[in-house]
Parts: sequence; structure tokens; C-alpha cells
Amino acid sequence: MSSPVKPTFVSIQDLNSYTLHSYSSSESSSSPTTESEMKNEEQEAKISQLNQEIERLSVSNARLKRANRALRIDSDGRVEEKTIELKQVTRRLVEQNIRLQRSNRLLKDDSDILREKLEYLKQEQIRKMTHVGPEYEYLVQMVDVLYRQLLSNKPQYSTLCHDKMMITEKPMTQSHTLEPLRLDDNVNETHKKTMDQLRRKRLEDGNSEEIARDLCYNHPSEGCSLSDLDGPS
Repeated sequence: MSSPVKPTFVSIQDLNSYTLHSYSSSESSSSPTTESEMKNEEQEAKISQLNQEIERLSVSNARLKRANRALRIDSDGRVEEKTIELKQVTRRLVEQNIRLQRSNRLLKDDSDILREKLEYLKQEQIRKMTHVGPEYEYLVQMVDVLYRQLLSNKPQYSTLCHDKMMITEKPMTQSHTLEPLRLDDNVNETHKKTMDQLRRKRLEDGNSEEIARDLCYNHPSEGCSLSDLDGPS
């Protein structure tokens, strides 16, 4: 037969301490749960608030995009309306400029062709010239006189000034020549007599210096007549 179990007696002091310990442990175990729930609620509230703010900003952004698109369409329409005349004028001026450049190029080509033809006609007219007037004869005399004056400054050419005389004859033709000849070359007696008469006339008039002139033959094989151009050089 087993021995009876003796009951355990707990003092009041131990009971109080146990009760207080049990209460404090239960209180401490429930406190962290409450704080985490509060934090979760706060975070959820903040997240909800942020979501609402994001939604509100998204709506505002969509409205701004719509307004911006409408403004851009309106501004493009106004710019097109204001500049359509300017664009038409610019296009017309560009076309006119292209036509003017083309016309200018064609005119320049025509001008060059006509200038070449004119030069050719001038050369042909000079080559086919059958008559020489007194103006041309006078010009030939003046050019030769000036040339001889330049040569007279050089000692080796000083005698040329006193050995020349301008003699003109018939109008020149294409086969005729125009050349100066010295009196001491092969010149006929008529020319020498003419020169002697002119020299004597100048000496009688008191002109001691002879005047340099051309001896110009249009047709060397025939006689020559003295021109009226007898002025000093």
C-alpha cells in the first residue's frame, strides 16, 4: 500500500510574489504586440496617404498634359495662320530668284557670244578695209612722230628724225602696205625732189631744223602725192 502524498503548502509571501510575477510577465508579453500594431497602422496610414497623393498628382499630370497638348495645337494653328502669307511670299521669291539666275546666266552667255562676234567683225572690218580717211592718216603720222621723237633722244637714232617725210597717196586696199622708208634707201627721184623742195621752203621761212615725218607709201610702184599735213611735230 502506497504512502499517502503530502500536500505542498505555499506561504502567502510566495503566493503574492508568484501572482505579481505572472501578471507582470503577461503584461510584458502583450505590450510589444500593441506597439507593432500601432506602427503597422501608422505605416499603412502613411502608405495610403502617399497613394492618394500619387493618384492626385497623376490626375494633375494628365490634366496638364491635356492642356499642354491643346495649347500646342492652338499655337501651331496660330503660327501657321500668321506665317502662311510669309511662306507663300518666300516661295514666290525663291522661284523668281531661280528664274532670274537662269535668265542672267543665259544673258551672260548671249553677251559673251555677241562680244566675240563683235570682236570678230571688227577684225574682219579691219582686214577688209578698202578706204582710209584723213583721220587714220593723221593718226599714223602722229604715232610715228611720237615714236621718232623718242628715238631722237638716243644718239644712234638721232639721224632718223631728219630722214623721214610723210607721203600719202590713194586710199589703201587689202593688198596695199603702209611702211616708213628712209630717204637714202631706194627712193625715186620724185620723192627726193619733193623733200628738197620742202627743205628749201623751211629754210626760206627761217626754220633751220628739219621736222621728222613718215615716208608712207600706199602703192610703192606708182607715184606718190604729198599730204596736206605739214604741221610741226
